[in-house]
Amino acid sequence: MSKKCREFLFIGGSCDDPWGQVIEDASASLGTLQIAGEFDALSLTRQQDYDAIVIDAARVADVPLLVSCIRTQKPDARIVVATASPTWRRAREAFRAGATDYIRKSMNKEEVLFALQATVNKAPPMWRR
Repeated sequence: MSKKCREFLFIGGSCDDPWGQVIEDASASLGTLQIAGEFDALSLTRQQDYDAIVIDAARVADVPLLVSCIRTQKPDARIVVATASPTWRRAREAFRAGATDYIRKSMNKEEVLFALQATVNKAPPMWRR
């Protein structure tokens, strides 16, 4: 039995920054990672389905708006918002917009891998069942 190759989209990040390298390394064991800027994200999500979409909250101007737009395009998308400074207000805004998960950025590859695995194993969003 072959293992399914997962497709991930990382929005707002870069392989040149340390956290971008961590997420690239963590996702490598699960599948492939595509990296996009904020302004390319909606075009990419329109063209392809991803097993998980990770948004770097520090590099996106309006996280709730982007999450909402992706959710409108792809109702079953698993959207993870990652931040270095989580707050209840930001988390609530992300979840209200349609995020599946809200995580703290970690420089530990295993923690990021665990978060990605947990996200792809979650059921579709409640409002779609």
